[in-house]
Amino acid sequence: MPESRGRSAGQRGPAIGSVQAKRTPVPMQRLSVRAQNVLKELAVELTGEQPPKGTWSPSRELLLALTAERLATTRNCGPHTMR
Repeated sequence: MPESRGRSAGQRGPAIGSVQAKRTPVPMQRLSVRAQNVLKELAVELTGEQPPKGTWSPSRELLLALTAERLATTRNCGPHTMR
């Protein structure tokens, strides 16, 4: 297979569409109000944390305690909110 223009084999990045390229983390966008409310409810149950009213960001402790199964069974947490 021919080399990319002006690059040696060791300088090429991951191929487009590779698993590694798809798993690159992206900056977290703002959480929806529904997502915040679901996480606030879980914060009380999982960590004992009492989140404030209004805009809030989940703690690292809460994020580490979350599982997909837990989110799937939480009230008001559908597939869109889960994402």
